[in-house]
Amino acid sequence: MKKILFVVTIVLSLVVTLFAVYQINPSDCRNCGRCVSACDEDAIYFDTSVGKYQIDPNLCEDCGDCVDRCRDDAIEQVPVSNDDTDVEIVTLSVNVFPNPTATKAIFKVFTEDRNMEGKLSIYNMKGQKIRSYNVDSKNNVTSWDLTNSKGTRVAPGNYLYKLEAGDKTITRAMTVLD
Repeated sequence: MKKILFVVTIVLSLVVTLFAVYQINPSDCRNCGRCVSACDEDAIYFDTSVGKYQIDPNLCEDCGDCVDRCRDDAIEQVPVSNDDTDVEIVTLSVNVFPNPTATKAIFKVFTEDRNMEGKLSIYNMKGQKIRSYNVDSKNNVTSWDLTNSKGTRVAPGNYLYKLEAGDKTITRAMTVLD
């Protein structure tokens, strides 16, 4: 009987994992950023519209490392409906490689919109704009040589990159090494 109960528990936990995503509760999150450093998939980003960190379910690998690093218990696994009407289709995303970087950063914009035009901006942690690039669906790869708009190399540390295209804004963090 114990063996059957154990197997049922394992199966149920797998089903919950397959139909669940991690989310950050904004009221519990204190913006410490520990979850960002724990995420190897760059799935956690700072959402400027709410002023808190968020998890991109399309990039999240459900490893739970962010949950382990969160001191505030602000991250939880929540069930996802299997009703297609509840799922928002993401048509825009941006990734940076390598992250962290010491030489240059390559930004790749993914979109299904063939007429997408947008702006990719890089900010320091004070919110000061360091550099901006125009991006579109044809020129969807941008390389940053880690210099500001005056051509001076930026200091090592954490930076935010923000992609604005149409009514969508995506903000994520990256690290520049010495």
